[in-house]
Amino acid sequence: MEYVAAEQDFTTRRTNPHHFALPFITLLATFTISTPAATIFTIPRPTVLAALATVFLFWAVKGRVFSAFWQFALAYLLAFIPGTLFNINDPDIKTSSALQFFALLITFCVLATYFNEWLTLTRDRTKLRWIHIVLFYVFVVCLLEICFPSAFANVRAYLYHSGNAGNNAIMDSMTRRDADIYGGRPMVFFSEPSNLAKYLSVIIAAYMAITRCSWRSLFALLLFFVLIRSVSYFYAAPAMFIALSRAMFPKTILRRRGILIGRKLFAAMGVGILLIAAVLYTQATRISSGAHGQDGSLQSRIQLPLQFLFTHPAAVLVGRGITPQDEVETYTLMLKAMTSNTAYAPGVSEAVSSTIILIAGTGLAGMAIFFIAMFLFQRSQGVWLVVAFLVSNFINSGYNAPTTIIPTALLLALMVYQFRLGREDRARSREAANSVLVETAA
Repeated sequence: MEYVAAEQDFTTRRTNPHHFALPFITLLATFTISTPAATIFTIPRPTVLAALATVFLFWAVKGRVFSAFWQFALAYLLAFIPGTLFNINDPDIKTSSALQFFALLITFCVLATYFNEWLTLTRDRTKLRWIHIVLFYVFVVCLLEICFPSAFANVRAYLYHSGNAGNNAIMDSMTRRDADIYGGRPMVFFSEPSNLAKYLSVIIAAYMAITRCSWRSLFALLLFFVLIRSVSYFYAAPAMFIALSRAMFPKTILRRRGILIGRKLFAAMGVGILLIAAVLYTQATRISSGAHGQDGSLQSRIQLPLQFLFTHPAAVLVGRGITPQDEVETYTLMLKAMTSNTAYAPGVSEAVSSTIILIAGTGLAGMAIFFIAMFLFQRSQGVWLVVAFLVSNFINSGYNAPTTIIPTALLLALMVYQFRLGREDRARSREAANSVLVETAA
């Protein structure tokens, strides 16, 4: 009850709905949910841009951060206590990553507050208009990119290639792999199809939440997956699941309830079947390669890092501390070199699952602290936020980087907004039930 009262007090004090929030967030996401290859004064460009955006966002929210988000950041920090204490006599902290980590926690708090305020304070009609504009923009640019792939490739080379020949070679090999497996996929102006997919999944999830999974939102869900064909498109699956759950309970609780729920359920099942068919068709090559251990991306992101956890019990139990990514990536690269008969290249970064690296850093003890702290702060909502964070970032990479923090801020802001809608739905349902009882008694 205290948390709900604090939430209501926070929103009633705010009057600015941030009318142009979605275009700004789209621009921010384009260049921060991105490869760190391009740099500004030797600092990864996404980090610099995220820091500059944080200054504007902090001004936009008038220095106030919603408690749901600073509580999440605090619980996240507390999760590293066991690993820090266990390794206190053998510190192995990557200073640049640790500094980026603390800075981006501030970015997380203010960006999540900014997006949540836009969702909460802006009228549904206005929100939908901006969502339609963003989706139309993505759709048109996707079509142009399909028609003129070389032109867009040149633009991305200018935007994302760096002076480092190794980084450029990695990006070129990814582009060739994408062409071999998918025949090429649109990226709009993002650095990779998966980065576009992560951001777009949050926008589609917001569309589904605002419209209670309207036919248009479900059609957009299917259409953009077919266009982009990336598993990262399901980054916002937890928010999509909540939207579908709310759609099962229509606004008119006491009239035609069974018919409306049946329609929504039928629509969700139909889209679900089509999505499964689309996933199986578009990902057939990668599914087959993964089953035979030949998908390099799946190996380096999930399979080999999981082996690190299985072979390092201390990391699983108490964690390695705040920056374990170098140890996990080195292990992954060495094992990958052994299994693929290629040379081990020290200093090369691997796209390892953010969730797996986090578990290596916090261990099960830290994870327990994370869950317990969030439960004490926000009860069941806090637990669901942690679950969503771990599930979504299992397919993500970029630990302690904007590639993880920026989409996480947007996703959790959307989920907090959805939880608020759910509480309002239940309140209306109780009021409707009480009014029926009063009328019956009269």
